[in-house]
Amino acid sequence: MHVELTQTTEIAVELDPAAAITATVIERDTQVPNVFACVMALPLRVGGIGQNDCTHRTDNDGNVLIGELEPGTYTLLVVPNFGYGMQWVGESGGTGSQYDAVRLDLVNGQSVAMGQIEVDPAVTITGHIRDAKTNQIAFACGSVLPVSGSSFNPALGGIGCSGTAADGLGYEITDVGPYDWPVEFVDTSNGAPYAWVWSGGAADRLAADLIPAREGQPGIADIRLKPGGRLMGTVRDETGASYDDFVDIHPFNTRTGDYAGQVGSGVFGSYEMPFTLTSQDVKLQLLTVGRPVSWYDFESSFETADVVR
Repeated sequence: MHVELTQTTEIAVELDPAAAITATVIERDTQVPNVFACVMALPLRVGGIGQNDCTHRTDNDGNVLIGELEPGTYTLLVVPNFGYGMQWVGESGGTGSQYDAVRLDLVNGQSVAMGQIEVDPAVTITGHIRDAKTNQIAFACGSVLPVSGSSFNPALGGIGCSGTAADGLGYEITDVGPYDWPVEFVDTSNGAPYAWVWSGGAADRLAADLIPAREGQPGIADIRLKPGGRLMGTVRDETGASYDDFVDIHPFNTRTGDYAGQVGSGVFGSYEMPFTLTSQDVKLQLLTVGRPVSWYDFESSFETADVVR
């Protein structure tokens, strides 16, 4: 396209119609709308979910329209208010596992009506997070949603950190629905000495033990954390020359696409990551200055990125 100084150049842009999802969120026991509930349409590979990720909420009638969606497969996460618990939307009610949620296949220009989503009163998951070697309380957090590794950006509800429970030592998650949940344990300290793991000591969310939580019977998930591993290396451009500007390295679990640990950074041609990686296969996303987002090793997407053990 040629542009002339002092002249206006007109161009035509063709846009594809977006996909959309509509739903109504009500409280199961009262059958009244749950107002200002967060409803998120998420693919199975979400990376991490943060507090600021919710852009669609129910109105005074409990209705919500999630528009501007690209074609693909989505699941719905509902974070209600007024003492009702978070849920992934299942076939016949809420569920704690995204992998058991209804999967919506959307195409351009299509609007899918989910109808009524009933939310249940919130229940609790609690436990203790300890050092595997010393058995001392470790300052870390438990979350029922995958946590972002770019900083400690807490998940959208469903998180509790050690030192906040009634005994002053354990963690307590108070806003989940009465279902079976995976729990991720993340080290939030600056030193980051512990590996991120899921309930049962699993390296990823698919392998995590699901923790049953019910009304009058809190879910119990204790964990003993071990030292994490670190990834480090050099950064070079396509010519093989050292890349000496700033770079952020984002690690994702190969099987689930969840963040595998805290983000690493580097400059002057090298990088290193905090000690938050457990044994697993990861894929690395590179954010550099003045260049497109890329994946190791010179790949353009998560799907084609090389695997690092």
